[in-house]
Amino acid sequence: MEMTTELVHENFEMVKPTRREELSIKDYNNRDFLISAEASSPAMLAFMSNRYSEYRTLAFPSWKRLKLTGMKLPEISPRRSLSYSDPFVRPLISMKSDEVELLDKLDFEGLDRKILLLGDIFFNEGSMISIPPNKSAEKSYSVAFNRYSRISSNMFVLGENSSLKVVIDSGRFGNWLLQNNRFLIKEGSSLELLVLNRVTERGHVFINNLYLLEKNAKLRVFEVNCGNASTAAFHLALLEGEGALASFMPLFVARGDTVLDMQYIVRHRANWSEGRVSGSGVLLDNSRSVFRGTIDIKRGAKGVKGSEHSNILMLSESARADTIPSLLVGENQVDAFHAATVGSIDAQKLFYLMSRGLTRDQSMSIIVQGKFEPTLREIDEIFPDHSGVVRDEFERDIRY
Repeated sequence: MEMTTELVHENFEMVKPTRREELSIKDYNNRDFLISAEASSPAMLAFMSNRYSEYRTLAFPSWKRLKLTGMKLPEISPRRSLSYSDPFVRPLISMKSDEVELLDKLDFEGLDRKILLLGDIFFNEGSMISIPPNKSAEKSYSVAFNRYSRISSNMFVLGENSSLKVVIDSGRFGNWLLQNNRFLIKEGSSLELLVLNRVTERGHVFINNLYLLEKNAKLRVFEVNCGNASTAAFHLALLEGEGALASFMPLFVARGDTVLDMQYIVRHRANWSEGRVSGSGVLLDNSRSVFRGTIDIKRGAKGVKGSEHSNILMLSESARADTIPSLLVGENQVDAFHAATVGSIDAQKLFYLMSRGLTRDQSMSIIVQGKFEPTLREIDEIFPDHSGVVRDEFERDIRY
């Protein structure tokens, strides 16, 4: 299992702290497991059973920043029978033994082991998308949620020298969502991913994403966090092959009492790999953001380039931003840096625009839009069918 924080360094092992407190939340039981396991293949049933045995030994965490007190899990109902016309897509529940072995190989801790296991066991929708070698998918693959699909587990496999675009859209409905997504990006292949979190009801959103990149594989992730649900997002890229490139470009807006806790880790294990984390956000009202960006360079990974940067604009004195950049460097011959900026709107810029005849709100809108515009333009180019939705959500969420 790939740990979020590796506890062993050379001959030293970290003492793992015990949980401060474990919450009492009405959990799923054996009946819920039996409903979830219906119609599963023998290999998938064994996978889910093993996970359920571990799941029952764990309790939900009591996080310091994003509170889970009073959280109610969605009701488990039988899975809907879905048919796929695309030959590259199959139901996760029907996977064969070799496919389940790959799913098990891509195991990780994620946000919290209990929450990750919940998604692996009790998902009500899940797919395996496998792109053949030397194939470029002509359209973007969409993973969309509705009121009946609040727990999703998916595995994406990109064959050598293939390319794929994926859009994962939470939709605006519901107040609870969990998604586990695993990506195997084989040699020479390329993945471009847009993750759109825009749940408007107060509640919780959890995201666990793992990416394994082989030689010369490329990954670009655009994550957009907005809406009213408090969100915990976790992305871990494992750069296992020489020349692999992973880039995370999150954008976020938080308002009201919303809490956004975002974590992006690029773990370099191969020579000449490159990792980038560059996030921009705006905070309003009493909202709070936690931005954790980690560049983790292992011993023996020479010629690595790694960068981490976050830029947060505060539009309220009551809002709070925590930035936690980390550089973990175990090799000398690397190029790595991190930076963080938290501030308010520049009064001189605001005065200049207003002196040209714009209102205060118009001037603030231009300044805020300029913070997001470089990344929004990339989304416009790569995901033209979804760029309008992204821009509309930002316009709706940013109020002065």
